[in-house]
Amino acid sequence: MHDQMKLQMFTYNKHFQEYQKNEFVMDFITDPCVQSILQILSSSGSWTPLRVSKVAKVEVDSVPCTIVNMDLFNKLFRQGLVRESGMIFKCFDEYVEGFTISDELRKMHLMEESDHYDLFSENEKKEFIFQIFKHICLGGDICQFEDNVNPYLDTSKSLYKDLVSVYKDANSKELKTRSHVFKISALVSTISLPIENFIIVIENNFQKSSTLPGCVLQNLTNNDYCIHLLNVDSMHIFD
Repeated sequence: MHDQMKLQMFTYNKHFQEYQKNEFVMDFITDPCVQSILQILSSSGSWTPLRVSKVAKVEVDSVPCTIVNMDLFNKLFRQGLVRESGMIFKCFDEYVEGFTISDELRKMHLMEESDHYDLFSENEKKEFIFQIFKHICLGGDICQFEDNVNPYLDTSKSLYKDLVSVYKDANSKELKTRSHVFKISALVSTISLPIENFIIVIENNFQKSSTLPGCVLQNLTNNDYCIHLLNVDSMHIFD
């Protein structure tokens, strides 16, 4: 995972409406200031600024972000997948799409033949926190995997808490997320930009400090938005 994920943060002080997400993203990635700072992972494996003269088209897909606790992952602890101790059941090595599958957890994510492939519903798999968890579990093609699921869960929880804000509903008293999460991709003429693995998280009335390196913002006004831009080098995140 080292140097395969980068988080950058921007602030935005105009009003944002979700139905304007395509226009917002187009304006964002074509802004000269953003282009001079925004970094992408090149084919050589190094991070370089994104500098393009013209973006012909952007595609912006909403990523569900409704989860406010880790209860979703309780179903992992079942016979044949993860033991109560957190130890992951092993399996014979198989190779799928560049990944070595040596345990049942990775097998669940990548192989429809897995006995646990349908453990999570399609809607659950689309949730932002599940997609983070999946990326942490799979990593890259030379990722050093864990024997215990708890480091995956702890890291996913930490990332999610740093990226997403919640609030208490005045009527129901329930916690709800206030963040908008979008997957973005773009085209320069007919050439796809290498930003298909970018995720934008937009938060209004951001009132917390991030524990991620280099990401500390506090006490923005009600009219300010915090924009997290997460770039990950994995073909399987947010698919």
